[in-house]
Amino acid sequence: MRRSRPVTELPGRSSRVLPGADEQLRRLLTYWRQSDGMLSTVYRGTQCVDPEPLVADLGDTAPFLAALGFERPALDLARAACNHLTRGLYRRGSRAYLFDNHDLMLGWLELHEQTGEPWLLQRCCDGLRAIQAECEVSGRLVDWAGPGERSWRASSFNAGFIEVAVDAYRATQDGLYLDWAKRWAWHAIGARSFRRHGLWSRFDTPRWEWLGAILGRLSKHGPCRIFKDNTNCVWGLLSIFSEAAEPELGQAIGQFVRVLTQLYHQHGHIPQYPGRELRFDLAANVFVADLLADIVHFTGETSALDLACNLVDAIEQRRWQNGLLPRGAGQPGDHLDIMTDYGVALCKLDALGAGRRLFQLAAEGWSSAWRWHQSEHGLVLSVGSDGRVIDDRIIVKYQFLATKALLIGEHNDVYAKPGLWRLLRDR
Repeated sequence: MRRSRPVTELPGRSSRVLPGADEQLRRLLTYWRQSDGMLSTVYRGTQCVDPEPLVADLGDTAPFLAALGFERPALDLARAACNHLTRGLYRRGSRAYLFDNHDLMLGWLELHEQTGEPWLLQRCCDGLRAIQAECEVSGRLVDWAGPGERSWRASSFNAGFIEVAVDAYRATQDGLYLDWAKRWAWHAIGARSFRRHGLWSRFDTPRWEWLGAILGRLSKHGPCRIFKDNTNCVWGLLSIFSEAAEPELGQAIGQFVRVLTQLYHQHGHIPQYPGRELRFDLAANVFVADLLADIVHFTGETSALDLACNLVDAIEQRRWQNGLLPRGAGQPGDHLDIMTDYGVALCKLDALGAGRRLFQLAAEGWSSAWRWHQSEHGLVLSVGSDGRVIDDRIIVKYQFLATKALLIGEHNDVYAKPGLWRLLRDR
C-alpha cells in the first residue's frame, strides 16, 4: 500500500516521540476490520463487543489515515462506507438520524480536500441535499426523518450542518448550499430558547416553541446541554460568519460568550447542564475552551480569550500526578479522546498568543495519555490517577483521533493551515 512518508517524518515527530506511535499506526492499518473492509466500533482485547460498522464516524477515521500518508486505505474505507448508505444517508432501519450523518458528511469533505477525488464531494452533496429535503422544518433541522414521519425536535446539535453546508459551498461554489447555511443560521438565532437565555435548548421544536419550553423544564437534566449541542451550534454560526460577516450573527456569538462568562463566574467552570447539574465536567470545559479559541480567531472577540484561559486554569487544577485528567467530579478515570482534544485546544490558544506554556502542557498531556493508555491491542478508553486501567475497551475511532497529536508540529500554527484546522475539529 502506498505511503507518502515514513512515520519518523510526520510533523512534530522528531521533537515529540509518543509512546508506541509506530505500533499504533500499524494497528490502524491492520486491526478492527470487518469482512467488507469496514471498521467495527468497539473491541475488548481481540474480541469485538460492538460490531456496528463505523460508517457514521467515517470523518474520525479515513481522513486521518490520508493525513498520515495512507491514502489508499483511506479511500478503501470510504468506498466500503458507500455500501451502507441508502438515498445518500446512513440510516437505521428506515430513519436517517442527523447525529449519525454529521461526521460522515465532514469525512467526505475532508477526504476530498486531501485526495481531490470528485466522487467524495458528490457523496457529501447528495447527503446534504437529502438532509435538507427530509429534515428541514420551518428553517430548522429536526433530529431524524423517515418515510412519512419526522422528529418534532430540532436539537441545536443539528445546526452543525450549517458548517457542512458552508464547507460544501466553498468546495463547489454552488450558492444553494450557502443559502441553506444562512437560512439555518438565521432560524437558529431566532429560537425561543436562545432569545430568552442565550443558550439553545435540547428540546427546541420548530412549530410549537411552547411545547419545547415545557419539555425542557420537565427534563431531569434541564433544557440546555453545552457539549455537543450548544458548541456545535456556535461552530455552525462561526462558519457562516467567517463567510458572510453579518452583524446579527456576530452579536449572537457575543451573547453566547457573555452567558458562558456568567456561568464561569458563578461556578468556577462551565457546567454541562447549566441550572441542573453543576458538577465539573471535563468534556464541557475542554470543548468550550476549544470553541472560544476559534471565536477569538474568527471574530476577534478578546473576552473569549480571557475566558478560555480561565477555563484552562480550572482544568489544570484537577490534573493528576500521572499527567491525566479526571473525566468529571468524582470520576475515577480519565477519557482518551478528551485528553486528545484538550491538547488541540491548548495548541490553538498557544497559536493565539496565550502563552508558550500551553503547547508544553499539550505535549506533556499527549505523552502521558499515550503512555498510560497503551495496551497490547490499542489505546484503552480510561485510566485512573494511579495508572490503573478503569475501562479496557478499545473504542476504534479514538485510535485514529489520537493521532491528532502526531499531526501538530511543534512550531505549527494550527490556524495557518485551514486543512489542518478542519481535520482537528471535533463535532
